[in-house]
Amino acid sequence: MLRLVVLEDCYTRGMVGWDLFNPVRPAYRVSCRMRLKAYYSSPLPSAEAITRILAAGEHALSGIPFTHDNAHEDRGGGMTHAGHTLTWDQPGSQVPEPEPPANAYRFVCEPSAASVGGIRRRHGTVFALTLPPAGYYQIPR
Repeated sequence: MLRLVVLEDCYTRGMVGWDLFNPVRPAYRVSCRMRLKAYYSSPLPSAEAITRILAAGEHALSGIPFTHDNAHEDRGGGMTHAGHTLTWDQPGSQVPEPEPPANAYRFVCEPSAASVGGIRRRHGTVFALTLPPAGYYQIPR
């Protein structure tokens, strides 16, 4: 069940970098992108929840990018496929609290009173799904 959604709206200024001894100018003065991260809980044990997620991804027209074929290697507390990342609590390694990036224009948590620790205390294992960042605005040089 979905417990928390975090939206990061970030910008990157086009700074001059260096390629060995020559300055390199990026193509954009400013680039903007958004990233969404959703935190879930499940009443099922972690292993069964992951098995069901993988099975759901195998259905035709499923929006779930994870299947048994592409996720078997990443199983140690996280899976990555097609820019999507799914992580979950493991003994000794828990899903961290969301923190705003240094270049965040907006950082929104909904509901605002929710926290990963609170979800864990109330519902058990926390699952976090990070979608690939989407660029939405660029100012060319």
